[in-house]
Amino acid sequence: MIASFPRWCAIVLLMGALGGCQLLPRAAAARRRAANEKAMAEARQRPLLMGRIALVNAETHFVLVDGADAQSPKAGASLRSYADGALSGELRATGVRRRPFFIADIVHGTPAKGDVVLQPGEGEAPTAPRAEPVRHQPPTPPAQPFPFWKRWLRGLRFGK
Repeated sequence: MIASFPRWCAIVLLMGALGGCQLLPRAAAARRRAANEKAMAEARQRPLLMGRIALVNAETHFVLVDGADAQSPKAGASLRSYADGALSGELRATGVRRRPFFIADIVHGTPAKGDVVLQPGEGEAPTAPRAEPVRHQPPTPPAQPFPFWKRWLRGLRFGK
């Protein structure tokens, strides 16, 4: 009996070790799953690049966004447009889309052609409307001098 005791202990320890090895893949899978969930939660909190504004219609208050490779946002999603890193407008996505473009209504601000459009992260608070939104001034054309030939024709007196 005493001689068989170490043998039984060895068998019990061996069975426990084999059973523990079976749990290792489950623990590794649980760690990978937790890491993936953490990465996905961090990704949802970052702003997502949606594209650039291709056309602005100020009369009917909408913009056409060139989404290139980005997935179109859901209808009603809140978007923001930025010009040179500064917020230029708040937008709301409509359901109208045709790859790679989609349409968004202008909520406030003055977005312009070429502005970057981002979808804010889940935890990001909406911005308060500015007292004075960013305005894009179109460049003024240079003043045209009075053409020489018109000045020359004025100096001529026909029939006198």
